[in-house]
Amino acid sequence: MSTQSPTSLASGQGFGKSASARKKKGSWKDAPSAGLASDLPYSSPEVSAAASGKGEEPLPTVAPPSDQLDLIEKLRAEIKLAEDKIVSESKGRADAEKVAADVKGQKDIAEKMAEQRAAEAADQQEVIDQLTAHITDAEQKIENQKRAALVAEATAKEDMEMKEKELNKIKKLKKQAKTQDMLIIEGLRENLAQAKDDFVQAKDEAVARVTEVREDWEGRLKKVNDELAETLASVKTLETEINNKNMQLASKDEEISEKDEVIEQQRAQISEMESRLTKYDNQVFELDRDLESASGELDAMRAAQEELKAEVGSLEMEVARVKAKFSDEINKMEEDKLSTQRDLESFRKSEQIYREDSEKMLTVLKQKIVSKEYEITAYEQELTNIKPLMGRLREAVNTGLATKLSTGRIGKFRERARSIRGKVKARVQKTLKR
Repeated sequence: MSTQSPTSLASGQGFGKSASARKKKGSWKDAPSAGLASDLPYSSPEVSAAASGKGEEPLPTVAPPSDQLDLIEKLRAEIKLAEDKIVSESKGRADAEKVAADVKGQKDIAEKMAEQRAAEAADQQEVIDQLTAHITDAEQKIENQKRAALVAEATAKEDMEMKEKELNKIKKLKKQAKTQDMLIIEGLRENLAQAKDDFVQAKDEAVARVTEVREDWEGRLKKVNDELAETLASVKTLETEINNKNMQLASKDEEISEKDEVIEQQRAQISEMESRLTKYDNQVFELDRDLESASGELDAMRAAQEELKAEVGSLEMEVARVKAKFSDEINKMEEDKLSTQRDLESFRKSEQIYREDSEKMLTVLKQKIVSKEYEITAYEQELTNIKPLMGRLREAVNTGLATKLSTGRIGKFRERARSIRGKVKARVQKTLKR
């Protein structure tokens, strides 16, 4: 509301309006409340409705304490400014009334001005009451906001403390778990190192044990090889002796063939002997074939020897016939034959002894081989890498030596039979040539 000049008062302007009309204008009633509502920092639609008396008052948002103090100071300054303005306007109206009374002297003007002053004073008091109520409401809201802020701060502080406690607890658990994991890892590392040391020690012990067993076995194998070499040397010595006996027998056979030349002068007897020799040749061939098919069968060889003995007996009978005609020469031949037979019997005895010795030696050797096989079986689990070699050695000992001995012995009989057959054929051819 602006201050009216004396001219306006004198002309009667501003005195024709009633108090209700002035209230409708709202210069003193509405403006401060609107300004207060717009100046508040929490001036939301709900706060504006509360300031105008509409709706329920909601819980305001919390404003900072510094802003709230500034707002209170601002409201107080506006209240003071309004009071000063009201005082100045009251003074202006009093001066105007005085001038009007002095100029016009009209009593009704003074009464109207008094009424107007009373109405304006009532309006001003109403505005002051409204402002005071607004200030009280604002202070109450600020107090409520402070309480809410304190409660929220306390709640937030409690939540923060709880979260810090939980975080410290989690950190402690993590630290304990980490320490426990480190202890477990350290224990595992120690166990791994111990396991590595144990493995290296066990490996060294196993290598040393295998080396020791290998050296022991190599020594035993060398000993067996030496025994086999000695046995083979003795066998070769016996074979040499047999060859010498065969040579002696061959020389005796030559002597017999020379002495049999006289006996072979008779064609009929020679033919008969030739037929018998052919039969003997066939029998020798069959015997040779049988010996080739069953070289290890001594029974067949003995049967063949019996047949040869029978054949020799028949030859001796033929010789007995010729003996009557050629008694002297036959006596000499008989003596030679007896000596040859004695040599042959001694050779057969020596051969029998050699065969028995060889069989005994072979039996002993087989027993040794069996004992070695038991030793090999005992060392099989520790010497799996040597087992194939020992198997081959055992097979060579079992088969090679026996085959060599039997084949050599049978081969000697076969050679002797072939030499006898060749000598008989030579004698027949010589007789035919003569």
